[in-house]
Order: sequence, then C-alpha cells, then structure tokens
Amino acid sequence: MLAISRLVVFLFTGAVCLVAIPLALASGETALAAVQVWAPIFVVVELLAYFVLTLLGNPRMAIGSVLGMAVVMAVVRFIGCIVAAALSLFIERNTSILVMWAGNPIAVFLQVVSLILVTPHILAAIAPESMDRDTKLRLSGGENALPAPARKGHMVDSAPTGGFIQVFSYEELAAVIRKTQGLEGFLIVSSEGLIVWRDLPIRLEVDAVSARLMGHWAQLGALSSAGGLSRLRRLAVQTREHNIAIIELNASFGIILLYGAKVSLDDSDARVEVVTKTAREFLQWKYPGLSVAAALPQQSVYSEAS
Repeated sequence: MLAISRLVVFLFTGAVCLVAIPLALASGETALAAVQVWAPIFVVVELLAYFVLTLLGNPRMAIGSVLGMAVVMAVVRFIGCIVAAALSLFIERNTSILVMWAGNPIAVFLQVVSLILVTPHILAAIAPESMDRDTKLRLSGGENALPAPARKGHMVDSAPTGGFIQVFSYEELAAVIRKTQGLEGFLIVSSEGLIVWRDLPIRLEVDAVSARLMGHWAQLGALSSAGGLSRLRRLAVQTREHNIAIIELNASFGIILLYGAKVSLDDSDARVEVVTKTAREFLQWKYPGLSVAAALPQQSVYSEAS
C-alpha cells in the first residue's frame, strides 16, 4: 500500500479536474464571438459563487480574505484552461483558451464545483490558521478527545501528546480553556497588565482587576526574589465567591483563570498544566519575536481575600 499525504491527493485531483473537464467538454466549433459575449457573465457568476460558498463554509473568515480566495480560485481555473488549451494542440483539436475557459457552461459548472470541493482541504493543509475551529473539525472528520478533568484524589490518566493541544487562533484556544471544569472565565494579559484576550461572561471591571492583579503579582515577585526564593510562577487568590489563579505563561504574557468558589485549585492542577502549556505554545507561535521565559519548577503562593 502506497501512503500519500492528503495534500498531494487533493492537489492532484484538483489539477486533473481543472484540465480534463474543459479538455473533454469544450468544443473547437464554439464561436469565439459567442464566448466573448458570455465571458463577462461567467466571471461575475463564478466570483459570486466562490465568495458566497467560501463565506458559508468558513463564516469567521474576514470578508477581504474571502474575496481574495474567490479571485485566487478564478485565476486558478483560468490557468487550468490555459494548460487544457496547450494539451489540445497535441490531440489536434487546437481549441483556444477562451473556448476552454467559457465555451461550455457545463464544463464551467463542473470546474467551479471541483474547485469549491477541493480548495478547503488544500487550505486546511497549507494555511490552517486561516480557518476557524469548526471548519477544520468538519474537514478532519471529528474532534480529537480532550483529556477528562481530574477527579479529587486522582490524576488524569490521558493527555494530549506533548502535554498540550495545538491551536491556531484565540478562538480555538478559548474553546480548549473553556472545557476546564468549574472555570467561569479567563483573561490573557501582558506583563504590564494589558488585556490581550478575554473570555469573561460575568460582570467585572476587567481592566482595573487585571491591572491590579498583575501589579500585586509584580510586587510579590519582587519580594520573593529579594527574600532569596525562586521566581514566582503562580499566584492563587481565594475570595468568598471565586478562586483566581494567576499563572506566568512566559516573559511577556500571563493568564488569569477565574473559578467558582467550590472548585479546588489543587484538584484542577492536572487540567491547568495542559491549558497553560497550550496557551504558552500558541503565544510563542503567534508572537515568535517576543522572548520566552525558560520553564521553571511550579511554585504557588496563596493569599485570601475576605
């Protein structure tokens, strides 16, 4: 059995469809004048079909990106027709490029459908960050199981390879973090306390809270270092209504996890490790120019608020 990557299969299938369909259906007897009349209509309808179907298939893609994809697919189909016209010379049909491109409505329809079916799979392989999580899951045939939350007194017995889940957007990262048991929301903040991403449905003065928490983090970190302790990596704050975990991701970012008061931070440690490593790997991939702190042993500091 010959193992071939999906990208190669889809590229080969798409190329064959784009060249073989007009070569088989376009007629050399089609009048060039008729093609010139129909060509503008074909262009408008083709671009509209690409635009609408791409937007429906990937609704979170920016409008400019959708329009760009529509233009690229139209150009790719035209290139396929150029290749088909060149091959027609070898079989003594000598069909012009315009006839190959718009000489047969059925050939045009089949080419457009082939492009619409094949392009998402190629895009998912070469530029997965341009697609939302749901679209990639549909293309891959389902979602890989995420590790189950830890139960009290037990450790998680399964985890993703490498201890983290690979994501390519903040939306995908949020979907992973939201599966943490008892979590009510989270913030990703810069080392200065500026909010980079928020997913916090409850009503809070988010800017003030994040700035003050990161300010206290910096003060406690300075006290820890001055006292001869190792660098502060995690801070847990317990209030009457919430448990809050502040965790350093790297030298530039931190994450604030907000739990309900009944959730024990100790019981959530196994899941937190997956979440924080997932967030750290994503931020390192998204902002490769920023320095990343070396991994440090876990150290927690607990304080209580009335």
